[in-house]
Amino acid sequence: MDDLGPRLVAHAAWVASAGAEGTRLVARDADLRGADLEQATLTRADLTGALLSGANLIEAELADAVLTGAELTGADLYRAFAPGARFDDADLTGSCLVKADLTHASLRRAILRRTDCLRADFQGSDLTGADFTRAQLLRASVMTADLSGAILTEADAPALAVDGSRFDVTAVAGLIGSIGPFDDTLTIVGDGAERQVGLTEFLEVLSRRGATVTTWTPGERPADPPPWRWAGPTAKD
Repeated sequence: MDDLGPRLVAHAAWVASAGAEGTRLVARDADLRGADLEQATLTRADLTGALLSGANLIEAELADAVLTGAELTGADLYRAFAPGARFDDADLTGSCLVKADLTHASLRRAILRRTDCLRADFQGSDLTGADFTRAQLLRASVMTADLSGAILTEADAPALAVDGSRFDVTAVAGLIGSIGPFDDTLTIVGDGAERQVGLTEFLEVLSRRGATVTTWTPGERPADPPPWRWAGPTAKD
């Protein structure tokens, strides 16, 4: 989009003035492949169906943005700030979500295959049907998130925080990692009747379902995790 620069300026003004000035960015189905949107203000922007493969969204402001059905394969969302954003049905295959803030976001049926989610924060998010096959979830948080129907096949998840989540164990075969100790319960689905379980039963169910997941003693530093089995480009520090 040749006019993207001025439209971003107008959108930033719209955000800063609470709609009194500027114009909201609406770029449905726009071709933004490879676009440089580093630190761009895209709060509440409408990018439904946009083509953003390979785009640079490092530290972009995406709070409450709409990216439903967007194509984000290989995009770089390092430290992106996207609380409340909508990524329903978006394709984020092979993207970088390292340290991204996706709290209370919606990623229903999103494709996150081989996505680097190191230290990504999905707390309180709707991850219903999300596909995390072979994703890196090192020190990521899905606390209080809904993972009903989520696919975690062959994902790497060292030090994954799961407290208070609704966790589906239907597709966890090959999942390898560790769970931080938690004192309360989480809701488990996909293993008989939906129920709340503690850490011991949760680990037992994961093992029975084909995952290899451990925990560690509170107060002790977790062991250094092995390299990501499905590593793509090196993640940023």
